[in-house]
Amino acid sequence: MFECALWTGDLGKFGAYADLLSTEYQDSRITSAYLRWKHLDNPLGRSIVALATDHDGRVVAGRAFWFSAPGDVVVAQPCDTVTDVGARRKGLFEKLTRLCLEQCQERWIVLNFPNHNSRPGYLKLGWQVYQTQKKVFSFGVFGPRFKRFENFLKDDGGGLPLELKEYLAWRFVRNPLYSYEGAIYNGRVFVRRDRMYSTFLVGEDVFADRRVTVPSGWAFKYSPISSQGCGLVRNGVEVALDSSSTIAYLPRGEKTGLDVLLHRFDSNFLMDTF
Repeated sequence: MFECALWTGDLGKFGAYADLLSTEYQDSRITSAYLRWKHLDNPLGRSIVALATDHDGRVVAGRAFWFSAPGDVVVAQPCDTVTDVGARRKGLFEKLTRLCLEQCQERWIVLNFPNHNSRPGYLKLGWQVYQTQKKVFSFGVFGPRFKRFENFLKDDGGGLPLELKEYLAWRFVRNPLYSYEGAIYNGRVFVRRDRMYSTFLVGEDVFADRRVTVPSGWAFKYSPISSQGCGLVRNGVEVALDSSSTIAYLPRGEKTGLDVLLHRFDSNFLMDTF
């Protein structure tokens, strides 16, 4: 017998959720401090968290919807899904997902990036596939040097809106797991972690040309708009390959909101794993 409920603030259960994630994913970096940063300190708002407990009150499953996009479009993205091995095949994934969905407002976009294993479960719950992503490798020649992200915000972020700067500082400076670098180039901000990168537009024109390769060196991203194959882009070369990942969404808000969102931000920017 399992009880599924929204998390109401019990830090003991929140810590048990972190321990379960760490155990099942075999990742010691997933701690209560990390989950507090991700789900409680987000300037866009606290995540929606649902937990399942057994008859002894032990947390045996959990999932969260975090808010992943600054701006006018509210995006709730499912993440951190986990079920103890002894509680699987009991319908807990669906029950916890429905609990979180009940908290989502009508015009929000509920966005996800499922692989081929998890995609059927989301489609069953009403998600629709927006587009299959491409894995894009970019080889850049010229461009500005990347800086540690805190230095980038201090030196080059003066023109960014305050709300956006606060979000970027939380997301890319105070992240307890990863270090990021930033650069600005042709009206677009670039964020880089190791060999992955993402970009977003700074100006008003959200449908501006997005075919801009990474400013220097090489890296890769996931893209919903790149065509498969090799092509020349500004100051570099871009190679796009098929990927097993898709962009899926629950059609609560208008589809045009999703179109605008994905033209303004590269997919990696919205993914909790970046």
